[in-house]
Amino acid sequence: MANVPGLVTDPGRIKGGVIALPSGGGTIAAYVARPHAAGSYPGIVVIQEAFGLVDHICDLARRFANIGYNAVAPALYWRRGAPKDPDVMEQVFPVMFGLPDSEALQDLEAAADYLNAMPGATGKVGAIGFCVLLLATCLLGAWAMRSVSGALWPAVGWIVASFVLSMPVSSGSVIITNSTAGKWYLYGGAVSALAGIALSFGALSFGAQSFGGRVRGGGARPR
Repeated sequence: MANVPGLVTDPGRIKGGVIALPSGGGTIAAYVARPHAAGSYPGIVVIQEAFGLVDHICDLARRFANIGYNAVAPALYWRRGAPKDPDVMEQVFPVMFGLPDSEALQDLEAAADYLNAMPGATGKVGAIGFCVLLLATCLLGAWAMRSVSGALWPAVGWIVASFVLSMPVSSGSVIITNSTAGKWYLYGGAVSALAGIALSFGALSFGAQSFGGRVRGGGARPR
């Protein structure tokens, strides 16, 4: 456990808890974690996995806070309800695929706005996502950069990692794709990344229409 990046060994170093995050004229739940010490910190949107805003995602937010980030993890399933049993994929898939891209993007943008409004915010905000909901990371990147290249960066990284981690290894080595869950994680993420690139064109259009940007030359001009 000592080698876990950002592992919180001193809870007094961070602050964390659930907030009501304003989004789309209403509010959704979100988990916020930040360093306890006053200062200027960059922000990061921690995008949930397919299972929802579970303890693992909240722990990731705390670990980012522990290394000097303000972190927000929005509950993207808040309006429609999370899977009753996240261990049962037959319950997870309908919820995951029933989440509209425009709604997810709206909530992620709200999380980024919240980070930028926090005291001491540096104005630098990133995002991290996992597996199938890597798609949301790609959409947010495209919207934030007003360019499809914003979707390409996380997508290419995941796709390259998928190929590397699926290559044959010497006896005794550990590789994630030895298990069915590992294959879902890597290859599901790769498919999601490709879908994120394709759908980022729509994300740019949605951002222009909903958040006041203007489309010019294939992209949206920032507000």
